[in-house]
Amino acid sequence: MPALVFGPLLRHVDQVSATIFVETDARCLVSVATTGDLERSGLGRARTFHIRGHHYALVIIEGLEPGSVTPYEVRLDDDVVWPPAGSTRPPSRIRTPGGAGTFTVVFGSCRYATPLVITGEDDQEFPPDALDTYSSTIAGLPEEQWPDALVLLGDQVYADETAEETKKYLASRRDLDQPPHDQLADFEEFTYIYRQSWTDPDIRWLLSTIPSSMIFDDHDVIDDWNTSAAWRASITATDWWEDRVAGALGSYWVHQHIGNLSPAELRADPNFARITAVPDGYELLREMALEADRNPGSIRWSYVRKWHTVRLLMIDSRAARSLDEGARAMVDDQEFQWVEQQLIDAGTEEIEHVLVGSSLPWMMPRRSTTSRVRPPHWSSVSTGAGSGACRRSCGRPRIWSIGRHSGTRSTAWEQRWRLSDAGSTENRRAACSCSPVTSTMPTSPRWSNRKTSPAGSIS
Repeated sequence: MPALVFGPLLRHVDQVSATIFVETDARCLVSVATTGDLERSGLGRARTFHIRGHHYALVIIEGLEPGSVTPYEVRLDDDVVWPPAGSTRPPSRIRTPGGAGTFTVVFGSCRYATPLVITGEDDQEFPPDALDTYSSTIAGLPEEQWPDALVLLGDQVYADETAEETKKYLASRRDLDQPPHDQLADFEEFTYIYRQSWTDPDIRWLLSTIPSSMIFDDHDVIDDWNTSAAWRASITATDWWEDRVAGALGSYWVHQHIGNLSPAELRADPNFARITAVPDGYELLREMALEADRNPGSIRWSYVRKWHTVRLLMIDSRAARSLDEGARAMVDDQEFQWVEQQLIDAGTEEIEHVLVGSSLPWMMPRRSTTSRVRPPHWSSVSTGAGSGACRRSCGRPRIWSIGRHSGTRSTAWEQRWRLSDAGSTENRRAACSCSPVTSTMPTSPRWSNRKTSPAGSIS
């Protein structure tokens, strides 16, 4: 009988659709069905796809109602595997945006390792896990106080700073006296660290219940990833980098990236179609990852999450950099043109708030205050219900920016002002303002879905 390795993770959620991601220990059919007071019915199903001994599925669910709450269970073939038998946590559910009231987003980054693998030897190096604490806290709150979305801004795993238990696992596979020593070396080792992190019971429940949006930063691959052309020349000259980056980007695509995409985007994605259709997608995944490292324009890691009148624009500021001396930029011109177009579209589509996420806050001025989102803090902003006054005065959505490090280069600041201009006169709806998120308390950002309410404030 097949079993869950980890998951379910509730990933993409919009007004009418959702995706749920799992890993299983064998090939099977993964089905998601309603539970609770609703008449039991199927929501979606998918066959697992195979990557070098690992079996994954991303179940697409469509036909949901805006502003609805749908409890669910997961079956592998004919057997219910989620929720776990005897679970005392609240039921996992899909809550779609579009209802009355506020829309709440919690964001953070830098989760070193699950507390389950931290030993006495690690205590000084690894601080308490804020995400675990947050999960256990909201599990005890009324459901209406739970956030609508969780945004993870990089370093979901640490490839280069490993706990003692991880080092023992690595030593069982290879000689740690040889590079990359006690860092992760290949795809299999990356799958181990994701499994280690996401089988934590508190995290498992949280990720099954609150939809998550993710983006990588350097530690998901390697410390100081893509800092300069000289750095790239040095790292690509090693004999271990190819396996490392193929494992890092390949595992990121499986565990994080595909869950960022909407059902329509998944159906249009040639990589998803190719990799999931063959008996073992590993070689295609490796080929895609290596090409992404050599040619960042071959894949777009940035994406848009559409939450009713609130929209998340998540920007890749690591892989999509321009490293050429004399033309260095946190986001290259091709990627930045795409970012500008998303903001223009948000204005055209009458979006009230655009939350711009990135692992590095390149939109901030050099001396502005921004969120320092690192353990033990989980940060947020609060606005009152909407930007009605903002839209009435300038006809553009209000833009909020979140990131996990402070300080940027001047090139990024110039790009930020280009966003305010957003091209020609007829397209100047793209930006009304760009407000840094400054809260460092574990509270929650809220935007109203009602367009007639007064303009909000930042705190």
